[in-house]
Amino acid sequence: MKSSHDMQRHITSDADVVLRDDNPVWAFLVATLYHVAGLTIGFFTLVLVFDFPDILREPAPERLARFMGDIATIVPAYYLLALTGLTQAVLAVLIWLCAPRRDEPMLVLAVLFGVLCGTFQIMGFIRWPIVIPYLAEAMASAPDANAQSVVILLEGVMNRYAGMAIGEHLGFLGMGFWTLFLGVAIVRQPFVDRSLGRIGIGLGVLTLAVAMEPLGGPFAPFAELTGGLFAFWTTWLVLMAVNLIRCRRGDIGKRDLPMWIWGIGLTYALITLIPTYVS
Repeated sequence: MKSSHDMQRHITSDADVVLRDDNPVWAFLVATLYHVAGLTIGFFTLVLVFDFPDILREPAPERLARFMGDIATIVPAYYLLALTGLTQAVLAVLIWLCAPRRDEPMLVLAVLFGVLCGTFQIMGFIRWPIVIPYLAEAMASAPDANAQSVVILLEGVMNRYAGMAIGEHLGFLGMGFWTLFLGVAIVRQPFVDRSLGRIGIGLGVLTLAVAMEPLGGPFAPFAELTGGLFAFWTTWLVLMAVNLIRCRRGDIGKRDLPMWIWGIGLTYALITLIPTYVS
């Protein structure tokens, strides 16, 4: 039987963990700021002009009509969100490159699911700038009810497969596992504040729950958690980037984030959260 000492060997002490000399912390910060800005601008633009995400559960004719009514704003917003799938994959690789031990099993799993998450996000969002305009125009020019029913069927299939199945379900699964495994890796080898690892574990579990919402039934109420998850997950990501900058020279004393930074992060999360539930 393993001793308690053996059971703890995989938990690295804070003093033994130092960022690698070749760590790309500044690249991670820049990618994080673009990623969070792209998500925030795209998300709230769609909330304001397209009743996102509730519009995704409305009948296809209403969704296509709303889309055509403000296509000049909706298409760029969705294209911006599609690009955040690319930055998600970049972030997964960069945080892996920052870690002291790149062979940490949880970290290897994290980079895998982080890249998958970005891929699924691109596949889900990119339909809006390219496929949906074609279907919306076909709907507007349909000569009769039979032609409209074909467009409605195609849009419904596209919405449920590319949107709900790939973008939402698989995308959130990838995001959840990336966040969860990254959180566990940080707790095991704390190259940033261990509290960020614990928060990552909680956010990862919550994201996995939200990923079940497209399955409907008892999972449908999880849709109400999306706004809160978005606010706190993006805040967590920014705090991670800030913490990495503070730790870039291996200064152990700067690993634990001070309370004033946590306070700014909480304030930002609440400010981001309010429009989601007020709109």
